[in-house]
Amino acid sequence: MSDSQKAVENIQARVNELKSVQRIVQNTFNLVVDTDIKGAHANAVSEILNWLNGFSSTLSGQIQALEATLPKPVEVVAEAPKEEVRA
Repeated sequence: MSDSQKAVENIQARVNELKSVQRIVQNTFNLVVDTDIKGAHANAVSEILNWLNGFSSTLSGQIQALEATLPKPVEVVAEAPKEEVRA
């Protein structure tokens, strides 16, 4: 395996890890939003939600940056059968 293939695999593994973390962050955000928060905890929960939202945005930026470095998949275009030209 060449060094470039190893690098691509490492980047892809990192992207997958970041996507997993982002999924957990989004699930946590949704769970907190669905919870009824009352009284003095409202400010603290608001800070946590803002932190989770910012963290999710940062993860999105990292994922996009890493995916941009990955090689594009090569599209295989099947050629249509050529019609015979008769004179």
